[in-house]
Amino acid sequence: MQYAIDLIKQDGKDWIDERDIPILETAIHALEKQIPRKPIEPESFSLFYKCPICKKSVNDHARYCAVCGCKLNWSEGEG
Repeated sequence: MQYAIDLIKQDGKDWIDERDIPILETAIHALEKQIPRKPIEPESFSLFYKCPICKKSVNDHARYCAVCGCKLNWSEGEG
């Protein structure tokens, strides 16, 4: 999708309308939230983990941020 947006901005392709760019950008943003991300660990004075996208507090071991919908990964490994 990002490639299509870049082509539209660059060449003004006839196969898609420039007005579709915001729709494609919204779709990209929604898909990026589905990539599981590690919550931000609590700072020394806080008991709460934070969402890596919106930085709001998240419930311990919640699957998604209740504020922005980011998918959370609580595993010990990378990612």
